[in-house]
Amino acid sequence: MPGYFWTHATLATIYGAMNRKVDAQPAVTKLLQLYPEFPRHIRQECAKWNVTPAQIEQVVGDLRKAGLEIPPEAN
Repeated sequence: MPGYFWTHATLATIYGAMNRKVDAQPAVTKLLQLYPEFPRHIRQECAKWNVTPAQIEQVVGDLRKAGLEIPPEAN
């Protein structure tokens, strides 16, 4: 599903978890093309899927390792 932002967010999260920032860059770039405000709404988007707060913070951390700049006040 190349036009679905979660596809690219998930791929970037996986690469971030593996500390493969270079490999994550195409997914991060595409994610931001599809949903430029995603970094500001990451927690809200994850919560829609009933992801626990601890899991959300893990995803945020992995996306940061992937190179996605997520502001501290993001919801």
